[in-house]
Amino acid sequence: MSLYGRSLPRFSARHADLPRPLILCGLLLLGMTASSHASQLGPFDCVIEPRLKVELAAPTAGVLAEVLVDRGDHVRKGEIVAKLDSTVEQATVELDKARAAQLAASFGTDGSAGLVVGAPGIDGALGRLVAIVLRATADGSIARLKACRRDVCHWVFYDRSRNSRSHWCAMSVCGNRTKTRAYRRRLAA
Repeated sequence: MSLYGRSLPRFSARHADLPRPLILCGLLLLGMTASSHASQLGPFDCVIEPRLKVELAAPTAGVLAEVLVDRGDHVRKGEIVAKLDSTVEQATVELDKARAAQLAASFGTDGSAGLVVGAPGIDGALGRLVAIVLRATADGSIARLKACRRDVCHWVFYDRSRNSRSHWCAMSVCGNRTKTRAYRRRLAA
């Protein structure tokens, strides 16, 4: 019986009369004929050529940071296949921002350094803020730059108190309202 539940064909008595060496010679002759046809086809290097080749390019040259697909994956139109390293572009954008605000470094005779803003309008105002933050970072007073703790305010203010412990932008408004609310909660409890 075969694997498929059918019985194998039986050789008739006519085939049983053939000598085994004759059957082996016939099989050898059949094998040599098949191998000669295979040699005419040429060598097989097991490389399958794709049906369609597509070249990919980015509008800007760059260094690949990550490839998101593998060889042989199906890719659809609009799918991201690779990411470029963008550190150079980010630095260029920051440099352009500084140029827009017309920031220039200035050095005093005492060795102090600072930024001078030359741009008018919004770019100049933002440049002045950057200069103030840079100056505060250099002299250590950046720790006194705080955000108001009142839940609806959050304005940034400069803490001018002696012990640097202010919590509100103005005690007369935010501080008073916060303390009054806390007092009323304690009374209600």
